[in-house]
Amino acid sequence: LLSAATQELVRDQMPNGTSLIDLGQRRLKDLDRPEHVFQLVAPDLPAEFPPLKTLETFPNNLPAQLTSFVGREKEMEEIKRLLNAARLLTLTGPGGTGKTRLSVQTAADMLDAFTDGVWFVELASLTNPEFVPQAAATALGIREEPGQPLMKTLTDWLRHKSPLLILDNCEHVVQAAAQVADAILRGCPNVKILASSREALGIAGETTFQVPSLSLPDVNRLPSFESLTQYEAVRLFIDRAVAVKPDFKVTNENAPTLVRICHRLDGIPLAIELAVARVKTLSLDQIAARLDDRFRLLTGGSRTALPRQQTLRALIDWSYDLLSESERALLRRLSVFQGGWTLESAEAVCSGEGVERPDILDGVSHLVDKSLVKVEERDERARYRMLQTIREYAHEKLRETGESEQIRHRHLDFFLRLAEEIEPTLQSRDQQRGIARLDDEHDNLRSAIEWAHDQGGKSAEFGLRMTVSLHCFWLYRGYSVEGKKWLLGFLSNPSVVTPALRGKALSRAAIFALFHADTRAQSLVEEGLSLCRQSGDTISIALLLAASAWVDMDPILSRIDRAESLLSEALGLFRQSETRWGIALTLLDLGRVARMRDDCKRAVELGKESLAISRELGDIWGIADSLHMLGMWAKDGHDYDGSLVLLEESLALRKQCGYRLGILPSLIVLGDLEMDGRGNFDKADSYFEESLKVARDMGIAIDIAIVLFRLGVVAWRKGDLDRARKLLEESLTLRKEIFWGDEGCYAFYYTCLGDVAVSQTDFNRAESLYRKRAEGLRTQLWDKWGIDATLRGLAVVAGMRGQSDRSGILFGAVERLREIMPIPVPKIWLADFDRNVASVHDRVDQSAFRTGWVKGREMSLEESIEFALDSTVCPN
Repeated sequence: LLSAATQELVRDQMPNGTSLIDLGQRRLKDLDRPEHVFQLVAPDLPAEFPPLKTLETFPNNLPAQLTSFVGREKEMEEIKRLLNAARLLTLTGPGGTGKTRLSVQTAADMLDAFTDGVWFVELASLTNPEFVPQAAATALGIREEPGQPLMKTLTDWLRHKSPLLILDNCEHVVQAAAQVADAILRGCPNVKILASSREALGIAGETTFQVPSLSLPDVNRLPSFESLTQYEAVRLFIDRAVAVKPDFKVTNENAPTLVRICHRLDGIPLAIELAVARVKTLSLDQIAARLDDRFRLLTGGSRTALPRQQTLRALIDWSYDLLSESERALLRRLSVFQGGWTLESAEAVCSGEGVERPDILDGVSHLVDKSLVKVEERDERARYRMLQTIREYAHEKLRETGESEQIRHRHLDFFLRLAEEIEPTLQSRDQQRGIARLDDEHDNLRSAIEWAHDQGGKSAEFGLRMTVSLHCFWLYRGYSVEGKKWLLGFLSNPSVVTPALRGKALSRAAIFALFHADTRAQSLVEEGLSLCRQSGDTISIALLLAASAWVDMDPILSRIDRAESLLSEALGLFRQSETRWGIALTLLDLGRVARMRDDCKRAVELGKESLAISRELGDIWGIADSLHMLGMWAKDGHDYDGSLVLLEESLALRKQCGYRLGILPSLIVLGDLEMDGRGNFDKADSYFEESLKVARDMGIAIDIAIVLFRLGVVAWRKGDLDRARKLLEESLTLRKEIFWGDEGCYAFYYTCLGDVAVSQTDFNRAESLYRKRAEGLRTQLWDKWGIDATLRGLAVVAGMRGQSDRSGILFGAVERLREIMPIPVPKIWLADFDRNVASVHDRVDQSAFRTGWVKGREMSLEESIEFALDSTVCPN
């Protein structure tokens, strides 16, 4: 292989018969940036090789490294050895020792050892330990599942996978990180974790590895000039020095000084990099002198055995003292940002009182040059950040100056304006741009909201305004738990906000509560309607009415008349306020009501009107939702070609948005269309296989069971009865685990505990326990319907195999299950049942079939499931 630079040198001097194959840009694990690679082809040598093992070959989200990796060969080998034997390995050591870089480099070296990838979870920017599970889920691309704790969704997703997770910078959230790691280790037997922290996590099964400083020569017995570079600290200094000053050279004269500098810095990588930033303006002797002065000041003259943390702090002190006053003020104020900042936000938050707005760009650039700030390009826009150690130091200095509260107010004000400016774009053609911007600033938004909540007063009002503005973003991105938490947190103190703002916030909180089946939803709707009617907030009133209607449209409640009345009132208010996205949303919901009334013509008319408005607005989410519903209704009306066009366009838009919770139902409905409508079983199989991958990646057990069932149905229709039975049994096994697991299993116990709480007048606890019971029972009802369908599938497969008694038992069990359902079975399911029975009529012995049917009706639900899963039982 040749690099691009080498190819340029040799291309005009290639030996006869040789040539080069252009392999394109490749990201190789030992290089700091992608390299254009060429392959040499020569006579009598092989020309075909396996694909290059680049970082892109294996699933990972490892951050690109902008500088070369120096040394650490022994440490990497030891970490690999320990990881082979341990499931949790924590790299410990003080800040600046290179724990993060070492873990990333080692993981890149081990990519091919982890079939489900290597995933980097950055915790440095978190200020609230509660968000550790969210950070892990985000890194893995997992969305919150309504009604289920995020930690359970996370462990379910990881349970049957074999990845390596890197939990980076755990020290400030060490307890939360330990809890997450412990839950994953206990529930996910094939997952390995590589953590970095200034202290061990302190949980069972943990192995720790103290990351040493870079290797150093003995300052009292200097090695030969030629052997200096065998020491890692010296190699790192030289590598970085040449990068900032290309004519930098180590000579016999300055080599002893360089070694002294590395010693004074204790071989700490971050300390060396900060010192190297001065090579452009100071000689090695000057750097060494300043370091000596600073260390003497901190240690009272002692020059031996300095604690590394003190050494690092001394170095940052020194770098800070070398800044101009305006640069110091800027560094202090920049520490208010979490997760980075843009030039625009720096100018708004940091200017004034000694730092002029026009000077911000130069000031930030100077801080970048001095390695106190890092810069990265993101979508042709520069974004800046500090290393966490530097940020903590600068933030401490900010508090010492007494200007922290003023800067935090500016930070809150800037991000409030940003959130309120972006909110209207989230249903427009600028939707994707707005969401991307909020993604970038999510840590800053969180930080501002948390500070506002803790401050109270006017700041709390600003924080609530920001939270309200972000509600669509949180829904789109799957952060509904976080949104609900902040809204309810602010609303718990009614004195800090105006009635008008409180009413608006209640409307958004009610939506989140309904999304999570929270029993507080109804009281939020009622109070919200009262306040919003007083303030005349028609949009919030309409949202509250629509939210209430969503409950009534639940098939379990099926209060269609009430839902239609509420939606009609909401539509009138949206029209009155000329809120186009609200009109589109409500029209589509009214279409759903019409479809529930079997008025397909009316449903399609409303859906098309909704689609036209969403297209006019450029609202991709709205367009995709309308297309999806229209496609389903076209399928119900047997317009299979028209349905295919609509559903495929909806799926393409949802993939464009990265909206996986929408992608999954799109794939399932397309599979149903090909299977039931078009009779294209191979295409249906393809859609269901893709949807199974999405469901497994998301870790949502109920969706996995649903897709496995459909794959089983396709298999039996294709005549592959062995595969059909296997898939249906797998689906039923999952249904069984869901039905008797978690909330469903403990419904009775939640009731008992709730009664005890009431007797002790602990009404908040009682409400929580009763809510868990309600959610569990509701889950059980839906699971019964799924168990019903899967048992029917296995009954058909048994009948088609001529297993008359077995088929009859399963059909009889289904009939009995339906009789004990708390609500009537939908008519379409009754018709399916009759068709299923008819499909096996000519293949079974009628006497044995009827005898089995009677046996099945006598079985309990548990007995029928166990019978269905024991394929060795065949009575006849």
